[in-house]
Amino acid sequence: MLGVIKRNFTDRSKETIMPLYKSLVRPHLEYCVPIWSLHYQKDIELVEGVQCHATKLIESVRNLDY
Repeated sequence: MLGVIKRNFTDRSKETIMPLYKSLVRPHLEYCVPIWSLHYQKDIELVEGVQCHATKLIESVRNLDY
């Protein structure tokens, strides 16, 4: 979903990316969290990687940690 956002939206402001992230990406990350609940380090790293990529899309916070 982050690739779709990156390809289709040229405005990379926080006001544009945050609602898109919250409505398109976050539901995929939160789906079935009570079942798998991130017990394994590799799962935690995958979720953190998605969050890090989403942070890199926003121009104003690109240099900050997620």
